This record gives sequence, structure tokens and C-alpha cells, in this order.
Amino acid sequence: MKHSIEEYLPVNLALEDKNFLVVGGGKVAARKIDLLVPRGTHLTVVAREPDQKIRELEKNSLLILREKEYETSDLENMDYVIAATDDSKLNEEIYEECKKRNILINVVDDPGHCDFIFPSILRRGPITFTVSTAGKSPFLSAFLRQIMENAFTEEWVFIGELAGKYRKYVLRKFKDREDLKAECFKRFLDVNWMEILRQHDEHAAEEYYNKLLDSLEEI
Repeated sequence: MKHSIEEYLPVNLALEDKNFLVVGGGKVAARKIDLLVPRGTHLTVVAREPDQKIRELEKNSLLILREKEYETSDLENMDYVIAATDDSKLNEEIYEECKKRNILINVVDDPGHCDFIFPSILRRGPITFTVSTAGKSPFLSAFLRQIMENAFTEEWVFIGELAGKYRKYVLRKFKDREDLKAECFKRFLDVNWMEILRQHDEHAAEEYYNKLLDSLEEI
């Protein structure tokens, strides 16, 4: 059964130690593989003529490459599948077989045959920004990602790390006081951290952060 675009719910998946199969070895498949390699997946690629980039990843032991025709047996023990061949009939066959086995599948450029889709992703340290058009216009997703990249510059890596450290401190200090936690978080958000970093540096931001912690003693 095909999915409508309204059925997709944005979620973040923990992919470490998950078995991923990519069927297809062209440039589109290589782009999907680029997303998966750094996320701790056990990645297998089945392709007759894999892109050179995929061969390089195999040489570096970042994936298992099987240079052959796809067979249904390739689906054994897989948690996720990406069908990225240039044969629409084959992609649909893979989709149907995955449905029988309750394996989640993404058929590239065919959102109606996808259990999950890949948004455009921008990472700034612990902060992840994503944008998706539910597969309808990936070029627009890429354009919107560029806007996010210009808006959320590298300073957000530092701000994200600082916010994480601050939250741990507040939760430990005001364990059972929800009202005080809210006040503390507001104080952090009231600081123009971006301006401090751009006008000065991370050292100055750290100094302001320590002053902020000192101010919590007065609450």
C-alpha cells in the first residue's frame, strides 16, 4: 500500500548497530550511504557496478560490498532497506518483499513506497536541524537547508554544548523545583550568546556563563 505525504512523522532514530541494506550503487545510493556511514550502522551494499566512492568506503572497512545482482536472500537480518536502483520494477519488487518481512524501506525518489524518508540535515554540534518536503521536491529542501546553514552558523556548536552543560547544572541544583528551573532556563535564553561570541570569543562567553551560574545562587 502506498503512503500519502501526510502520513510521515518526523522522528530521530538511533541507528547504531542496525543492519542497513542499500540496493544500488550509483551516485544517488552513494549520497544515502554518506548519511549512514558515520552513524554506527552495519551497512551492506548490493550493486553490479558500484560508484568509486562506495568502493573506497569498502576499502576503509566502512561497509560490506557485494558486487552482484540483488536476491531476496539479501534481506535476511536487515532492519532497514534503501532501494536505489534505476529499475523501477525491481525497486517495487524489493518494496513488496520488505512489506512481507516487516522491514522498513525507502525507495529513492518514490515517497509513496517509503516507510521513512531522508530530510535535508544540518548539524551544529548537539543541535540537528532538518527540513523535508516529504519527497515532493528535494531541490527545495536543499535550498531551505542552505538558508538554515546561513542562519545557524558554527557559533551554535558552542551554544549547544553550553546549553547542555547548563541544563545538567540546573537539574542537579533545583531537582524538585520546576518553577526555579523555568526561571533558570529563561535566564540562559535571555543572554545574546551569539553577540558575545561574534564580538569577543568563546573565552568571554565562558566568563559570562560562570557569572550566570553565580547569579543562580541568589535565587
